[in-house]
Amino acid sequence: MRFVGVPLTPRPVVLDTEFKSISSDSTTKIGGKLTLNSGKEIRMISDTGNVIVDSTTLNTYVGGKHVILDAKDTLILRGGTQVIRDTPSLKDAIGKYEMKVSGGYSLSAGKLSLSSGLGATNITSGGPIQQIIGGSSEEIITNKDLLFGNIYAKRLVALNGMIVIESSQLVPLTGGIDLNVGLFGIASSIKMLPTGDILVTSITGPTGVTTTAPVGNISQLAGLIASFAGTGGTTIGSPTSITSIDGLPAAGVHVGGSTEPAILGTKFAELFTQHQHSSSVGPTGPIMPNYASKIIKTMSKKVFLG
Repeated sequence: MRFVGVPLTPRPVVLDTEFKSISSDSTTKIGGKLTLNSGKEIRMISDTGNVIVDSTTLNTYVGGKHVILDAKDTLILRGGTQVIRDTPSLKDAIGKYEMKVSGGYSLSAGKLSLSSGLGATNITSGGPIQQIIGGSSEEIITNKDLLFGNIYAKRLVALNGMIVIESSQLVPLTGGIDLNVGLFGIASSIKMLPTGDILVTSITGPTGVTTTAPVGNISQLAGLIASFAGTGGTTIGSPTSITSIDGLPAAGVHVGGSTEPAILGTKFAELFTQHQHSSSVGPTGPIMPNYASKIIKTMSKKVFLG
């Protein structure tokens, strides 16, 4: 009996193990769709050559619960225009990872987090490093190594050149720089206020604020008034050097007031030794010589006016 219609598709069935050995090349050309279906594994092995899976015009898809790319030497991911990781949430769990790029390398993300857990993070640049931050920047350092004697929570060292900290204050009265010891400067602080004022404050320091120039001068110039006041007293000078208090031309030095002028010791001694008094018999003579020598003892040998 013969049936006329769609021809039957031959379906070879192998009930046991099948082994094919081809000593030369083998080419299979299929005009339609090729499906390889195995109840266990499908292996493609080349003893000495390459294994190439290529779709010339469309996509090549490799899927599975886990996809493992195991390179015994070098793993290369090459994209003609881009290499895209298209996964909403992606995690990498590896032991050690090293990437070397001979050209440029760019990393862009909507949000970027870098974490090394309990290990160190090292960033080395042979050239400049530039940070442009659109929002604010905050750095919190716990310095757990303080337990091992490391007292430096953060160090800035410039082998050459200057270190500049600048508050440009593009919006008026919004800038300033605060240097605090203790929470909010409870121990001491240096504040550069938006108005331009500078406040140096020592609250808990037993010796207060000390300014020292071992081989140079210390100059303080005020456009208006320079004030020095101590609750327990004010000391100016050193027991081993001369202290000068100079007034600007056409100005003066006021000590405790401005109504009574100071006496010039040498000029007063000359006047006093030569002064005379009127009497009934005429002017008296100058003072006795023994009193004139005592006038010198009334003059200070450490305070001079001019």
